[in-house]
Amino acid sequence: MLSIVSPSKAFELITKKCTKRVHDFSVLHISQSLGCVLAENVVSKIDIPGFDRSMIDGYAVRACDTFGASESMPSMLRLAGSVRMGESPVFELAPGECAFIPTGGQLPKGADSAVMQEYCQAPDSQTVIIEKPVAPGDHLIFRGDEVSSGLTLLESGTVINSGHIGAMASAGIPSVTVFRRPVVGIISTGDELVPAGSELSGAQMFDVNSDTLAACVREALGEPEVYGIIPDDADLLLAAAKEALIKCDMLIISGGSSVGLEDQTANIINRLGSPGVFLHGIAIKPGKPTIAGLVDDKPVFGLPGHPLSAFVVFKLFVAPLIRMMAGARKDERFPLRCALASDIASNHGREEIVMVKIEKREQRLIAHPLHAKSGMIGVLSSADGYIMVDRDAEGILENSEVDVYPI
Repeated sequence: MLSIVSPSKAFELITKKCTKRVHDFSVLHISQSLGCVLAENVVSKIDIPGFDRSMIDGYAVRACDTFGASESMPSMLRLAGSVRMGESPVFELAPGECAFIPTGGQLPKGADSAVMQEYCQAPDSQTVIIEKPVAPGDHLIFRGDEVSSGLTLLESGTVINSGHIGAMASAGIPSVTVFRRPVVGIISTGDELVPAGSELSGAQMFDVNSDTLAACVREALGEPEVYGIIPDDADLLLAAAKEALIKCDMLIISGGSSVGLEDQTANIINRLGSPGVFLHGIAIKPGKPTIAGLVDDKPVFGLPGHPLSAFVVFKLFVAPLIRMMAGARKDERFPLRCALASDIASNHGREEIVMVKIEKREQRLIAHPLHAKSGMIGVLSSADGYIMVDRDAEGILENSEVDVYPI
């Protein structure tokens, strides 16, 4: 019989034993790549910008022609022409000359800086008066200042966000190679469960975990495949699990993970194939009866049926594995440092996860504990994150500084 392990040991076991990655690729237009994981480095083939350009509306000048300029003693320059957007200037500035230039316009040859329009006057069509000096390089972006040709814009394993898409578009990159999302099968078990929208009768309950875990899978860079509710029947559950593992890269079964007449997930996982269950029980609250197994290199999890427990266990142990299978780099999630709004009592011999709501009060972040039993999924509608109470602690006192991990 497997012994209950600490959360850190559970995480170590899961990541050590479940090492299979998704190696299928697809090429997508960058507009369709949001949330996908890059399967190769993205390298710029051009300099950005591709020419020296102005950051302002004003006049391109030779900086030395403006030295000492002021409102009382301005520099007077001859207007050599105007720069048009999208066109390279055909003229070159000689000493004592300037040219009108819009924001983003290409700097003409001979110029080395630009003067803001508000410090200039044009008394006639051939003369510009400069009332403020500039130094070489002022108000300019030079070729390659943002990105140089050959520079890696994004590394393999990056989860593409909207900013990344903008960066690729600016480099003229139309498409990228991304990993396929891992397909994660989801089965809910229990004679008491009915789908949302059904009429409740007797002691029936709506199936919370199918939809909640499907959303969690998407957030974790996976593709959910929901198989619905399976009654507490071993043969039916075994058949559903076998079907799911044909198509899916991972399987999650919620319910039937603790010890009891109707709790059979561990036996089902062992019957599915080898090596079977390698973890049954984590010293954590909520989530103690969690099961993890491996069937032909495919991870299979048995999560508690209580929705909040299933949510917590997924976030701590399943989500990081899906990201890893998807090819994403390690998710470095930095906690927020908050002051605790009220005491938390804890003496369970298990690491405890407590949901909190964060309030900003003056210059401090305050964490309000949201106390709920493991089945109360409603607390998640108010929670901003969670704190972890050490198994050896008897609680945390009000005003203590705590680390809050955002949801």
